[in-house]
Amino acid sequence: MNDNAQVKIFPPLIFLLPAIIGTVLQLLVPLYIFPVGLARFAIGGLLIILGISFLSWAMNTLRNADTAIHPDHTTNSVVVEGPFKFTRNPMYVSFSVVYLGLTALINTWWMAFFFPLIIPILFYAVISREEEYLKEKFGAQYEQYQQSVGRWF
Repeated sequence: MNDNAQVKIFPPLIFLLPAIIGTVLQLLVPLYIFPVGLARFAIGGLLIILGISFLSWAMNTLRNADTAIHPDHTTNSVVVEGPFKFTRNPMYVSFSVVYLGLTALINTWWMAFFFPLIIPILFYAVISREEEYLKEKFGAQYEQYQQSVGRWF
């Protein structure tokens, strides 16, 4: 057994590629969410700040637990502190919040249209592999964590 989750797609790319495609489509065929005004900056900026803050908290929690941040590295423990008390996937929640913030900031329906596709791709390409790996490696300890903390919230 390789001692990692064998994730096939680097998770940030699952968000980055639709963001790039959505931005290009917005330049070609604009589909605005908000009318002209500051709402997109306020909403988008707030979501981006919240997402980055939550991501930083998750990454620091993993570093403090001396375990893997990157899915291709070995996980040393089941982390249940910090944001992991509220969600089993705080980094993916963070990426989602940042993506939605960028969607508002760029002010495009194109990125919004892609978001419902991102979640199942993220689940099947990444989260399901990570969960299988963690169950195999940590057994009952991880299964108990799964029962006590939701995947998203």
